[in-house]
Amino acid sequence: NTTIDALDPSRSMLNACKKHLWTDRLSYLYGDITTFPLQSWYNAIVASQVIHNFVQDDKALTFQRIFDLLKPGWAFIMTDKVYPDDSLLRESMFEVQMRRYRDYLPPKIAQAIIDHEKQDISDPYRMEESKLLEQLSQIWFKSPKIIERIERDIVMKAFK
Repeated sequence: NTTIDALDPSRSMLNACKKHLWTDRLSYLYGDITTFPLQSWYNAIVASQVIHNFVQDDKALTFQRIFDLLKPGWAFIMTDKVYPDDSLLRESMFEVQMRRYRDYLPPKIAQAIIDHEKQDISDPYRMEESKLLEQLSQIWFKSPKIIERIERDIVMKAFK
């Protein structure tokens, strides 16, 4: 009898989920994880391509909140943009991705995505591998580990 709470600060995203992912075991919650009054403890929390949108201070609050909401021994799984520590490799990955947008998307759409990507790689937003793992360890997550990397996108797991 697994149930899922889907939390998002965008009503339009929640409506899209309702349209495509309807099930009686899925609750759609409108709000921000750093302030939403969640009352449950969770067996698992998954964040998929979302935390890169937060500035560093909000990332720290989010990771702490996730830790607080997990049951002891259970997992936090994250897929997101996490760049390698090496600045040359980071810039190379970024340029390859920007070239893909320019080559395969209509110019107006490509430019909008590129503008967002430039924000994501800027200092207030960028996640780097060693800093992410250190931050999670400082919050007391056990064994945070990147288990898969495809260019800048990672799958990471950590346990409470």
